Amino acid sequence: MGPRSDAPALATRARALTHGDGGDTVCATGRAAEIEDFCSRNYNVTFRMMEKIDVNGSKAHPVYQYLKEERPGILGIGMIKWNFEKFLIDRNGHLVQRYSSMATPEQIEPEIEKLLNLPYDEGKAKTAA
Repeated sequence: MGPRSDAPALATRARALTHGDGGDTVCATGRAAEIEDFCSRNYNVTFRMMEKIDVNGSKAHPVYQYLKEERPGILGIGMIKWNFEKFLIDRNGHLVQRYSSMATPEQIEPEIEKLLNLPYDEGKAKTAA
Protein backbone atom coordinates (compact mmCIF):
# COMPACT_ATOMS: atom_id res chain seq x y z
CA MET A 1 0.00 0.00 0.00
CA GLY A 2 1.39 3.40 -0.90
CA PRO A 3 1.79 6.39 1.36
CA ARG A 4 -1.41 8.01 2.57
CA SER A 5 -2.37 11.59 1.81
CA ASP A 6 -4.27 11.82 5.09
CA ALA A 7 -1.43 10.58 7.31
CA PRO A 8 -0.32 14.05 8.50
CA ALA A 9 -3.90 14.87 9.49
CA LEU A 10 -4.08 11.61 11.40
CA ALA A 11 -0.83 12.37 13.15
CA THR A 12 -0.68 16.06 13.93
CA ARG A 13 0.92 14.97 17.19
CA ALA A 14 2.77 11.76 17.87
CA ARG A 15 0.36 9.51 19.69
CA ALA A 16 -0.46 5.93 20.45
CA LEU A 17 -3.77 4.86 18.97
CA THR A 18 -5.70 2.33 20.93
CA HIS A 19 -8.80 0.35 20.24
CA GLY A 20 -10.92 -1.95 22.27
CA ASP A 21 -13.91 -2.27 24.49
CA GLY A 22 -12.15 -2.83 27.81
CA GLY A 23 -14.44 -5.81 28.32
CA ASP A 24 -17.49 -3.66 29.00
CA THR A 25 -20.73 -4.50 27.21
CA VAL A 26 -21.65 -0.87 26.56
CA CYS A 27 -18.45 -0.40 24.59
CA ALA A 28 -18.88 -3.63 22.65
CA THR A 29 -22.48 -2.95 21.68
CA GLY A 30 -23.10 0.74 22.30
CA ARG A 31 -23.33 3.66 19.95
CA ALA A 32 -20.60 6.29 19.81
CA ALA A 33 -22.38 8.65 22.24
CA GLU A 34 -22.98 5.83 24.73
CA ILE A 35 -19.36 4.73 24.53
CA GLU A 36 -18.11 8.30 24.99
CA ASP A 37 -20.39 8.81 27.99
CA PHE A 38 -19.32 5.49 29.53
CA CYS A 39 -15.60 6.23 29.12
CA SER A 40 -16.01 9.76 30.44
CA ARG A 41 -17.90 8.63 33.56
CA ASN A 42 -15.83 5.54 34.34
CA TYR A 43 -12.34 6.45 33.16
CA ASN A 44 -12.35 10.28 33.20
CA VAL A 45 -11.65 10.35 29.47
CA THR A 46 -11.50 13.93 28.21
CA PHE A 47 -9.72 13.47 24.88
CA ARG A 48 -11.54 13.27 21.56
CA MET A 49 -12.30 9.63 20.77
CA MET A 50 -12.46 7.93 17.41
CA GLU A 51 -15.78 6.43 16.39
CA LYS A 52 -16.36 2.76 16.97
CA ILE A 53 -14.96 0.96 13.93
CA ASP A 54 -13.91 -2.49 12.79
CA VAL A 55 -10.18 -3.11 13.06
CA ASN A 56 -10.07 -6.63 11.58
CA GLY A 57 -11.82 -8.43 8.77
CA SER A 58 -13.21 -7.31 5.45
CA LYS A 59 -14.82 -4.18 6.99
CA ALA A 60 -11.67 -3.02 8.80
CA HIS A 61 -11.27 0.76 8.73
CA PRO A 62 -8.63 1.93 6.18
CA VAL A 63 -6.48 3.40 8.97
CA TYR A 64 -6.19 -0.01 10.61
CA GLN A 65 -5.70 -1.76 7.26
CA TYR A 66 -2.72 0.54 6.69
CA LEU A 67 -1.33 0.14 10.21
CA LYS A 68 -1.52 -3.66 10.08
CA GLU A 69 0.10 -3.80 6.63
CA GLU A 70 2.94 -1.54 7.76
CA ARG A 71 3.54 -3.36 11.06
CA PRO A 72 2.20 -6.90 11.17
CA GLY A 73 1.97 -8.40 14.62
CA ILE A 74 3.95 -11.25 16.14
CA LEU A 75 4.76 -14.00 13.62
CA GLY A 76 3.59 -11.73 10.81
CA ILE A 77 -0.06 -12.03 11.82
CA GLY A 78 -1.75 -8.93 10.45
CA MET A 79 -4.81 -8.95 12.66
CA ILE A 80 -5.12 -6.96 15.84
CA LYS A 81 -5.04 -9.63 18.46
CA TRP A 82 -6.49 -8.01 21.57
CA ASN A 83 -7.91 -4.81 23.04
CA PHE A 84 -5.67 -1.82 23.51
CA GLU A 85 -3.03 -2.74 20.98
CA LYS A 86 -1.21 0.51 20.22
CA PHE A 87 0.39 2.13 17.19
CA LEU A 88 2.79 5.06 17.55
CA ILE A 89 2.72 7.54 14.66
CA ASP A 90 5.02 10.54 14.33
CA ARG A 91 3.78 14.00 13.42
CA ASN A 92 4.85 13.41 9.79
CA GLY A 93 2.46 10.46 9.52
CA HIS A 94 5.06 7.69 9.70
CA LEU A 95 4.26 4.60 11.69
CA VAL A 96 7.05 4.26 14.24
CA GLN A 97 6.09 1.23 16.29
CA ARG A 98 3.37 -1.25 17.14
CA TYR A 99 2.89 -2.28 20.76
CA SER A 100 1.01 -5.20 22.24
CA SER A 101 -2.00 -4.68 24.46
CA MET A 102 0.25 -5.49 27.42
CA ALA A 103 2.37 -2.35 26.87
CA THR A 104 1.22 0.43 29.15
CA PRO A 105 1.15 4.10 28.17
CA GLU A 106 3.82 4.68 30.82
CA GLN A 107 6.10 2.17 29.14
CA ILE A 108 5.88 3.90 25.77
CA GLU A 109 5.87 7.45 27.16
CA PRO A 110 9.63 7.98 26.54
CA GLU A 111 9.15 7.23 22.83
CA ILE A 112 6.13 9.55 22.65
CA GLU A 113 8.05 12.35 24.40
CA LYS A 114 10.98 11.89 22.02
CA LEU A 115 8.70 12.17 19.00
CA LEU A 116 6.88 15.19 20.39
CA ASN A 117 10.20 17.03 20.46
CA LEU A 118 10.81 16.45 16.74
CA PRO A 119 9.53 19.11 14.32
CA TYR A 120 6.91 18.57 11.66
CA ASP A 121 8.66 18.40 8.30
CA GLU A 122 6.31 18.92 5.35
CA GLY A 123 8.97 17.48 3.04
CA LYS A 124 8.98 14.22 5.01
CA ALA A 125 5.23 13.94 5.47
CA LYS A 126 3.57 10.96 3.87
CA THR A 127 1.51 11.81 0.80
CA ALA A 128 -0.66 9.87 -1.63
CA ALA A 129 1.12 7.97 -4.37
